[in-house]
Amino acid sequence: MKKYRFLIALILCWFASSISLYLLDLLWPTVTEVSILSILIKTFGMSIVIIIVLYAALNTKNKEKK
Repeated sequence: MKKYRFLIALILCWFASSISLYLLDLLWPTVTEVSILSILIKTFGMSIVIIIVLYAALNTKNKEKK
């Protein structure tokens, strides 16, 4: 399970950010309609960036311990 923690984190992050962005779009609609596919693509990119930053922070922390 520990081996797949970044994959699980990516999926959870993507899911949470997709729902958040969709709900925000419902609460504060923009002039143009945003498609579900567009929301999924944007949040997938954001999720990858977040996971990369978390991985880098984890590696930095592990190097400091050694």
